[in-house]
Amino acid sequence: MGLGFSVAGRESCSADPNCPDLWANLAFGFELHYRSTFNWLVEYRALDELHRHRFYVGLTTRRGN
Repeated sequence: MGLGFSVAGRESCSADPNCPDLWANLAFGFELHYRSTFNWLVEYRALDELHRHRFYVGLTTRRGN
């Protein structure tokens, strides 16, 4: 679990005086054991004060036994 801030820009950002913007972020994730050198990663990220959402699934690597 984590939270923090990010600086976020977008296309045509140079014409907007409020750009780039500061976003509040929240992240929650966990790993599921797969093999001695790999784990499944499942992660949810709430961006821009919960107005934008991302869900990630992937593999993480570890050193073998």
